[in-house]
Amino acid sequence: MKRPVVLTVSQLTTYLRALLEGDENLNDIYLNGEISNFKAHLASGHFYFDLKDDRSVIHAVMFRHQA
Repeated sequence: MKRPVVLTVSQLTTYLRALLEGDENLNDIYLNGEISNFKAHLASGHFYFDLKDDRSVIHAVMFRHQA
């Protein structure tokens, strides 16, 4: 049986970022869905929400400098 790989959170996010940024199909995309569970965090200026369609949900954040 293959032993599981143990990564730190930083190692995983670094790997995923490189994977996603290296995929040309993901360089310029738009999502079409419904916003739900919108929450504005007044202290930080960030917005938290879900993007969903009839089959899936993506939990998202929009940081203050992008809003």
